[in-house]
Amino acid sequence: MKQAIDSILQIADRRERYRALLDLLEPGDIVIDCGANIGDVAVRFARRGCILHCFEPDPAAFAMLSEKLASFPDVHLYHKAVWTHAGKANLHFHTNREENLVSATQSSSLMSDKINVDAENSIETELVDLPAFLRELPKPAAVLKVDIEGAEGELLRAILEQGLEDRFQIGLVETHERKVPSSRASMRVVRDTIQQRGIKHIFLDWF
Repeated sequence: MKQAIDSILQIADRRERYRALLDLLEPGDIVIDCGANIGDVAVRFARRGCILHCFEPDPAAFAMLSEKLASFPDVHLYHKAVWTHAGKANLHFHTNREENLVSATQSSSLMSDKINVDAENSIETELVDLPAFLRELPKPAAVLKVDIEGAEGELLRAILEQGLEDRFQIGLVETHERKVPSSRASMRVVRDTIQQRGIKHIFLDWF
């Protein structure tokens, strides 16, 4: 699979790259979906027969995710947020959550300064130590997808500082510097580290 992944890394268009990656995935490949939301992306991995680990802290999104993936084997769902270490933190909800719940779940964030969340409207959520989770996998994941609404900077920095980028073959990341001012410094470190080390398999343009 490594040769095929090397060819995918050369694809410039992100959507073509994603489609090519999906075509490569085989039953038994490990995929980690951080910020799985209601499962629109996760279900595509599940259909490939992957061993899928989905993390989603928003309770409404997690309920929909659980329903969508209920019929698939080898799917593990965690009603938790991923972070640099284990513990607990507040998950902040979208300012207009009551108006469109399904859409609003996409914006729930650990970061209280995210421009579209209400810092006063939050719940406590459990945190998973993702670096430790990566270390404990029986083999490197085929895909690590990270869409965690501004928390990606600190998480990726920890992964890179601990040299864990070899624990996944492709990283698909959505960044949120525009919406989360506090994420900008850590994302600068991440981008600099990726460039300095010549890391080619982490894509910071998931969307």
